[in-house]
Amino acid sequence: MNTWSTREREGIAATLRRELVDAQVEVLGTYLDKRPTDVLIVALQRLVGCCRASFREEEALMARLGGQIDPTHRTRHELVLQRLEELCSNAGGVDRGQLLARLIEIDRELIAHVAETIRSGDQMGSGPV
Repeated sequence: MNTWSTREREGIAATLRRELVDAQVEVLGTYLDKRPTDVLIVALQRLVGCCRASFREEEALMARLGGQIDPTHRTRHELVLQRLEELCSNAGGVDRGQLLARLIEIDRELIAHVAETIRSGDQMGSGPV
């Protein structure tokens, strides 16, 4: 059982968000720099890992603050992870235009998600989640 204070949890959440954004930037930079597919896949795998960690921590904090996790919210997490994993699996077989379109869709979803999470945390009076 974790006995971390709210401040410690918020610090962890902030670190995870930074890592998530850094991973997003790395993926897009790898694409724009036309790096080899295997390098892009490694960057995408890092992004998947960062998403998993961030979503897991967010859900734990939401559960602690609100008692329940909204099933719709959890479904959004699962869909983002599924889309990322599919992109990892198919990155070598997708033309660059389709790959960029998928990266942009995922990037927008993650940005919207982080913004929504911060708003929700502010409304709960706990600061950013």
